[in-house]
Amino acid sequence: MWSSSRNDNLKKGFVLPLTLILLTFGSIMVFVAGIHVSRTTDKIQSYNIISNQQNIASNVVEAASYEFFNKTSPSFSETWSGIEEFKNYVTSRGGIKGDYWSLFLGGLDTDTGCLNLTSDIQEYESSPGFGGGNYNIRAYLYPVGDKRIIIGISDRNGRKRYSIGLLSYLANPSLPAVRLGELTRELSKMHSLNGNKVEGDLVFGRATILSDVLIKLTESSTPGEIIYPSLEASSVTIEGGDIDDYPNWFSATSTENASEIIEGWKDDHLSSLPDASTTAYINNKNTWPDSFNGDTLYIIDATNTTDKNYYVDFDTDGLHIRQLDSIGEGESFVGNNILTIPATVADSSKIHLQINGNIAIGDDPHKISKVNGKYSLTVYGDIHIRTNLVYDEIYEYVNNGNGESKVSNHPLDITKDVITNMIEDNDNDELDLVSIGGDAIMEYEHGSSTHGVKFLAGDIMAFEDGGTGGDISFPDLVNVLTGGVTSQFFTFGSITANTFDKDGNLVYYDNTGNDKGWKNALESLILVAN
Repeated sequence: MWSSSRNDNLKKGFVLPLTLILLTFGSIMVFVAGIHVSRTTDKIQSYNIISNQQNIASNVVEAASYEFFNKTSPSFSETWSGIEEFKNYVTSRGGIKGDYWSLFLGGLDTDTGCLNLTSDIQEYESSPGFGGGNYNIRAYLYPVGDKRIIIGISDRNGRKRYSIGLLSYLANPSLPAVRLGELTRELSKMHSLNGNKVEGDLVFGRATILSDVLIKLTESSTPGEIIYPSLEASSVTIEGGDIDDYPNWFSATSTENASEIIEGWKDDHLSSLPDASTTAYINNKNTWPDSFNGDTLYIIDATNTTDKNYYVDFDTDGLHIRQLDSIGEGESFVGNNILTIPATVADSSKIHLQINGNIAIGDDPHKISKVNGKYSLTVYGDIHIRTNLVYDEIYEYVNNGNGESKVSNHPLDITKDVITNMIEDNDNDELDLVSIGGDAIMEYEHGSSTHGVKFLAGDIMAFEDGGTGGDISFPDLVNVLTGGVTSQFFTFGSITANTFDKDGNLVYYDNTGNDKGWKNALESLILVAN
């Protein structure tokens, strides 16, 4: 997000090559990659003055992107007479960078329609990060093909500085990246430690948290680098910063009716399920439905038993469900029948399942279950996630075939680029995993296996019902051997729950089993709305 006065001189400009420009597009919502234009026609009298003015222009872009994100029906009907002057500043840069920008911006002229965001951002002019009233600030948004750019301007006595925001826009994804009743984790900006180790957090999408949110800032970080574009919470505590320096990033919500709000989230999901229902038995092949469609809620059942536990597996062929005698050590299948929903069926319409019992998904944290199609599983019990769940279309990001993952343990800039590409590439697969009266249990270790990174694609929800459940839990993370990489939880979808790690397993643990010290159990939390 835009920086305060004490951070005004810390941001440095950069220009992306054309290939990276194209990669940056495709985000779920407005996503700014600030590109500073360092040229000015006036003599540079002071590096500090110019650096400060450049940073103000960058902050203008971020503020304008926020305002654009909140517009319901923007109209690109105005023109800007300064576009040619701006293009001259940009394209006159020496070398290949100028050539890139000349090519990209070449089609814009004084007749090109734009969205004038100047009036939207002028309320910020008196804020310290925007010059404290000493600068005139303006912003214009242009469509370039199917892309968007925002031009930010800071002007003082005729000396102009520019910044460009490369945007992608898909208005208001169906769910925020995070909806929680309570989050006790202190969030901080992602940064590299050493080797393959990264710590810090990124919520790339709206966040609604019905409790106090803890943010830890360094001297050069801003809240918008941790949660983008905005946070709604009961309150926010910023270590190393002042919330007043970040206008419109945070909005307060009352917690007096927090339970009613969460109950509303649960009701929203349940009301979205089909009205028509039928039972699909897994212990008798002859009674399986001949076909599945998106207009029916299929209730999964296994007769002649009171303890209902199921094993769920996704692969390229579709979704497979078998009955288990229990979940955990010593578990075994009950019978040999398997209920299979082919991926070809789930590709044409979203399949809605209601499972009355506990489910276990996969059996090895090292493996990847490929979700191919559209599925919604509403589980009246616990959901044990014991593998990685990845949409077919973004599989290469999690496993490139050489035992490497593009999504895990990378610095912030690389992570944002990868996320943007993933969002652009995934346009078909969907997964809802919803627990009613149970917990969504993230298992990093099963048997003797250890694994430090868990990747989940899908909307994961855990709601309390009848006084039980509602937590996203991490019961065995204490046993994970981090080795050369750090533990990470990466979701590509959304997280909704009453609580997140209510037992505190993410905080600290004895890394060595003896007295040699303690370290963070989950170094990196990445939650992405897709």
